[in-house]
Amino acid sequence: MARFDSKVAIVTGGGSGIGAEISRELAAEGASVVVTDINLDAAQRVVDEIVAAGGVASAFEQNTAKWEDSEAAVAFAQKNYGALHLAVNNAGIGAPAQTIGDYDIAAWDRVRAVDLDGVFYGLKFQLPAMVAAGGRAVVNMSSVLGSVGIAQNAAYVASKHALVGLTKVAALEYAAQGSRDSGGITVNGMSPSEARVKRSYGYVFQAPALYPWRTIEKNVALPLEIMGLADREARIKRSIDLVNLTGFEKKYPWQLSGGMQQRASIARALAFDADLLLMDEPFGALDEIVRDHLNSELLKLWARTEKTIAFVTHSIPEAVYLSTKIVVMSPRPGRVTDIIESDLPAERPLDIRETPEFLRLAARVRDGLRAGHSYEE
Repeated sequence: MARFDSKVAIVTGGGSGIGAEISRELAAEGASVVVTDINLDAAQRVVDEIVAAGGVASAFEQNTAKWEDSEAAVAFAQKNYGALHLAVNNAGIGAPAQTIGDYDIAAWDRVRAVDLDGVFYGLKFQLPAMVAAGGRAVVNMSSVLGSVGIAQNAAYVASKHALVGLTKVAALEYAAQGSRDSGGITVNGMSPSEARVKRSYGYVFQAPALYPWRTIEKNVALPLEIMGLADREARIKRSIDLVNLTGFEKKYPWQLSGGMQQRASIARALAFDADLLLMDEPFGALDEIVRDHLNSELLKLWARTEKTIAFVTHSIPEAVYLSTKIVVMSPRPGRVTDIIESDLPAERPLDIRETPEFLRLAARVRDGLRAGHSYEE
């Protein structure tokens, strides 16, 4: 059974980018999705993709700066699918780079109308509908600029700061509403900076970045000490066991091979049980045999922990071997050129890299890289 079977979702700004991908993922997990966008044709293209993949979705033209459109979008979901359980308020626009004294008032009003007022309008009609349906969840798309400032971006920064406050108020007001089984309505809007403060992710660097004067277990313990977490010994043991370094706890980094040092770095990232593991070319400096071994070990680790892992690599075979989804990007400026769903089985011996299915995926990744590269100076 899919996670969102029998649930109904609205995604604003769903015709492109993050909104489109969220719409596809919700549909893949069983939700009936109303994809809204100010560009109805863009929303319809996403809906066509969802339907072609066997999902259920409808397109709806919505200008989130108009409260009437937000009311109509919720009514559309209820009329066509019977209820509303999930909402992702994703629609947003950027702002001109101007100092406050020179800021165009019309631009200020336009940015605020979409990035702040539009979310308020959405919540105003989404939340009562969710109460009637027994509760579920809202996600408001925030930004690191909801927590910090940046010069010449007053409208966007102010709107995102206000959005964080609006999200907190909505969460307080509606947490207890909805059915007892659902646990009420959750309203989330975590920005990248908040995720960092809450230690919601672990990071594995290109180099192991271990302190040479600390033993392996002491290196793994470092984030636990900083965060003041209890049961450190149990966490350290569990993390070291996960990366198969049991017996090397008292060794120093210089006494281990490069591959073992990198595994210790992974153990450190796992120690505080973050939801997301970010890995930035962690095996790039290793020789091919060690890299193959760690690739296999990482797949086993993923199967045991079920963590979400975002893995950056310049190696096409590594990307295809490790991934369930491959995002191909272009350089300068960074743009997504392709998103590829892998149909390889979960069990992946190294010799799967010689199969036609693997080579087909690798060829598509290479095509995406070529499409995004320019070799002209």
